[in-house]
Amino acid sequence: MLLTVKVVRADRKFNFLLLSLRSAAGILVASIVAIGLIWPLVTATLSTLLAEMFHARVRYSGISIGYQIGGALVGGTAPLVGTLLLALDHGRWRWIAAYIAAISLISSVAVMQSVSRRIAEPVPA
Repeated sequence: MLLTVKVVRADRKFNFLLLSLRSAAGILVASIVAIGLIWPLVTATLSTLLAEMFHARVRYSGISIGYQIGGALVGGTAPLVGTLLLALDHGRWRWIAAYIAAISLISSVAVMQSVSRRIAEPVPA
């Protein structure tokens, strides 16, 4: 997990550098690196975490409902919120960064709570 965080942080700087060049080749390389190198690290840890959060008899429904509702509420509204924040602050990105940080903090707290609760629960017979 710590390795994933370090790789994502390093890739973020690299991708922002490539995107700031405003060239098609830079955007292509940044996209390939993000999707080809970073996204597999995220999905590998995410699938394990989600599988461990639910008992086998409700695992498929629990993962699906939680994943789809979370994606719709946060992922679906993020472009609208980002555009609104950008327009309200006259093209500056600082409130978008604060929004992303707030969503990340909420997600981190939720993950920590779910992992600690799952460890404490006994497995049903």
